[in-house]
Amino acid sequence: LVFFLLLLAMGVMLMIIYLYIFPKLNHRITQLKSILTQSQTQVKSLLEGTNYIFFILGKDLSLLQFNRATANYAADTFGQSLNLGDNLLHFIPEEEQEAFLSLIQKTLSGERCFFDLKLKEKYRGTVWYFVQFLPVYTADSAQVEAISVSVVDITVRKKSETKVKLQNIELRTANQKLADMIKEKDLLMGVVAHDIRSPLNRIRSLVDLLQDSGSLNEKQQEYITLINKVADEGSKLIYNLLEINRLEQKDYELELSIIDLSSFVKEVVNFQQKIADDKFIQIVLQNELPSNFTFRTDLQALRRILENLLSNAIKFSYNHSKIYISLMEDANKLIIQIRDQGQGISVEDQKKLFQKFNRLSSRPTGGESSTGLGLSIVKSLVEKMQGEILVNSQLGQGAEFIVTFPTNNQKLALTA
Repeated sequence: LVFFLLLLAMGVMLMIIYLYIFPKLNHRITQLKSILTQSQTQVKSLLEGTNYIFFILGKDLSLLQFNRATANYAADTFGQSLNLGDNLLHFIPEEEQEAFLSLIQKTLSGERCFFDLKLKEKYRGTVWYFVQFLPVYTADSAQVEAISVSVVDITVRKKSETKVKLQNIELRTANQKLADMIKEKDLLMGVVAHDIRSPLNRIRSLVDLLQDSGSLNEKQQEYITLINKVADEGSKLIYNLLEINRLEQKDYELELSIIDLSSFVKEVVNFQQKIADDKFIQIVLQNELPSNFTFRTDLQALRRILENLLSNAIKFSYNHSKIYISLMEDANKLIIQIRDQGQGISVEDQKKLFQKFNRLSSRPTGGESSTGLGLSIVKSLVEKMQGEILVNSQLGQGAEFIVTFPTNNQKLALTA
């Protein structure tokens, strides 16, 4: 009875498996086959639609599969049609077969191989391809049974890289030439400045001798005054040229010291006031700094900045006008403002205001000379001192120059 019951139970289980489980398994297997077929179709469609060359080689180098791009390339390049089973070695030039077989052996041993291939083609000339050899393993991943090969045309990229390399070479050559020219310019600047300054000094000496003779009439005295003026302008130009050349040197260093800023600015203003007196111009100093305000700076550089800005304001201001210079500290910044009541600066002139040798459309009101270097020197010095310079101006409404320097490191400098 027990044995009969066991047989009956087994029969029922088999009946259940046959009637219910097998159909579900068959349905799932059918679904998987359909998905696999769709995936294979999609992959094949993708490979057929791409311009990239793709093919699969057997271990004996026979073609197991290839796409349309591969067939087209063989027809265009070798004038042959490809067939499954063709040996790829027949298409490789004899002198390159040894290197090709070496790559094949590496791939069959499980390595991935990538390299750039340079070819000489009949119609396109020199072309470049990126070639990739990948091992294809058996279902159990135990061994390599084939090699997939993909080839991408990278000629455009290579030509771009070559162009960039050539441009870099040209750029380095141009930079070297520029460096040589700058060096030559610096040497020439020193020689020319010395050779011109010496005759100017001799002219001054001769003029002094003439004046000391005491036998000059009014017309001759006028000529002497004119000669002195021309010599002074020449000396100033040479000084500015040497100064701008010095500022452009990489080894330029500031000579820092701590100064009483209020006293220093007052001294500069008093000196410039003597020049302004010739045009009946008053320079007004508005000092809003705390008493005994000290500032760590390059004394001569700051003097040059203030003198150039005040000198410019005097040149381009009308007689009987005023120039205001203001000193204040705000948000860890020293602010120096110089404002005149002169002709103002046009928008176009403001764009080139700090460039070397640029002359403005406005001219000095008293016929004074201008080298076109003063504001360029000012900007270079301000930037060397980690400051900023701005200009606010409209034609006919004067000009305002605002120079700012950081003061947040001043207390540290004083205690150092």
